[in-house]
Amino acid sequence: MKKKKRIYLETSVISDLDADDRPDLMAESWRLWSCLNEFEVVIGSPVFDELFACYPASRAAKLNTIDALRYE
Repeated sequence: MKKKKRIYLETSVISDLDADDRPDLMAESWRLWSCLNEFEVVIGSPVFDELFACYPASRAAKLNTIDALRYE
């Protein structure tokens, strides 16, 4: 069985999922998000530190989206 390539998600990829002011970035982020099952996803603690600094409503939406992933 072929090992999956690892991909590190940084904060901007996650934040751009709801970037209503930048539909181009939002579309690109969702396109990437839709194929993440092809990769071994890694999310580092700095990403969570940045997300926890977001407004509560935005933070909750982003964390819910991440929770749907399998990641290290």
